[in-house]
Amino acid sequence: MFQEGFFSGSPVFEIADKIKNREEIKTMILTSIFVLGIISIFLFYIYQRMEVREKVYSINQMQEEQKKLIEENRSLQLEVASLRSLERIERIARDQLGLDVPKDVRNLK
Repeated sequence: MFQEGFFSGSPVFEIADKIKNREEIKTMILTSIFVLGIISIFLFYIYQRMEVREKVYSINQMQEEQKKLIEENRSLQLEVASLRSLERIERIARDQLGLDVPKDVRNLK
């Protein structure tokens, strides 16, 4: 930079060139750190958005599964209620097991 013309070999101008080069290097380093910081923040933001999207998808799947399980539970509860029905038990006892209501009841003491 300053090495042009009459004072090209002067140590004062060589030092000035070194100082300017150091300033430029310092500026480049700071700019690089700033740019890397911005890129890091942007990548972290994208990562967070992807994580949120994945969690929302997972929650939706679990909610659908929960709905199916609730419906299955209701169906099984109805089946249990029908299997416990006294009319059904009496019919099985009479038709399949050949049992009948006793005609004469005796109490033993």
